[in-house]
Amino acid sequence: MPHSRAQRSGLHGLICRVLFIGLFLPMAGVPAWAQAVNYEPSPSQGLPLGKGLLSTSLELSWQFTDNLFKRGEPLVSSSLTQIRPSIRFSLPYSNSILMLSYSPQFREYSRADLPTKVAHYGRLENMLRLSNGMEFNFSGELTRGVAETTEIDPASQITFSTTPFRHGRASLAWTWDHPSHWGTVMKLDRDDVKFLQTETIGSAPTFLPFFDYTRGGFSLDATWKTRPRLVFYGGGEFHNTDEDRRTFNSFLIRNNLVAPGTTLPDSDLFRGESLHLGARGVFGRRTVGEVQAAYTQIRFQGGKGRDFSGLELNAKAEVLLTSANQISLEAVRQPISALSDTSSILLLNSVRLAWSFTPGPRQSWGASTTYQESDYQNAQGYTTLSAEGSWSFQVHRRARLQLSALRIARRTTFPGLGFNENRVTVGWLLGWF
Repeated sequence: MPHSRAQRSGLHGLICRVLFIGLFLPMAGVPAWAQAVNYEPSPSQGLPLGKGLLSTSLELSWQFTDNLFKRGEPLVSSSLTQIRPSIRFSLPYSNSILMLSYSPQFREYSRADLPTKVAHYGRLENMLRLSNGMEFNFSGELTRGVAETTEIDPASQITFSTTPFRHGRASLAWTWDHPSHWGTVMKLDRDDVKFLQTETIGSAPTFLPFFDYTRGGFSLDATWKTRPRLVFYGGGEFHNTDEDRRTFNSFLIRNNLVAPGTTLPDSDLFRGESLHLGARGVFGRRTVGEVQAAYTQIRFQGGKGRDFSGLELNAKAEVLLTSANQISLEAVRQPISALSDTSSILLLNSVRLAWSFTPGPRQSWGASTTYQESDYQNAQGYTTLSAEGSWSFQVHRRARLQLSALRIARRTTFPGLGFNENRVTVGWLLGWF
């Protein structure tokens, strides 16, 4: 069904913004026990500095794409140069550890101007382990830079666009492994995202504003360890999101896309709730992985027919075929609260199959293919098929060369949004990586 100008604008801007939330949903659903922690840094991982360890790295990459703006026609090719140094400091203390990291990033396209070419990322994490088996893990992150929808959109729907943003995230996780096989995990988290201006597509500014938002909530899990390396868990997750619609409302009014005198809400509130069961660890002699099934509800204040209830699934398995060959399979079914003028919920279904081959300690090969379906409640959506090949070679213990090639084919029910893209990347990793 063709979309009006207001619907197309709202669809692009709103989906881009809200799918930014979708990246945090899988993170929030991973129990704290599932994250392996090494409390004693090895000297091979950096330079000793007092009682701590300092490590640095530098990532250099050059990328070429034959379809920068993700369009059917006309095609615009471009190169992308990226430079990303990073510095990390870890300080073990009393069977615990404090970690600090900072990473600036420079990126430049040959055929597009970014609002800013430099991004910044900082992280503070403190993992405290008590003698009774309890662990407290606090982390805080701050990111400031340019969000490219090709990176923050888990369904890979939107054509090339950028907007400066600031993102803060804080979380506190409490884990207690009881003397028996039982355990308890509780996590509190909060995200604040502020988009600093309307985005740019290519070199021409367009009026496609994002929604600033605040998201916070908690999750609670009970765990049962049946083997030393296999854990079953179950629990619930509850999050509230408050979206600021004022910038978007100004866009509608300024461009005469709403009738005079129309009352527009300044904010939009919705709640996500889920009950889940899962298992993670070693399932067999050669198989490791995680599987989680959840019943999820997304409910909006005021209703408006945008609520969702349904099954959410995340599964991943890695199978060691030989000492040098490994395959992995991932399957995801995830509802995402993609607010737009025409629909509310994007249901993302994705399957990925990957193979890796490591003939020796210095090089590795890889190949993968991914199939995605993303559908809205009005039966419109996207289908994407991609294939990627990669090669990595350890030139020196502190230097690695990486090559990759990617092919993407997109088909969609929305007119003019299907495209094909070919991408080649050459990169170097230097230092402690």
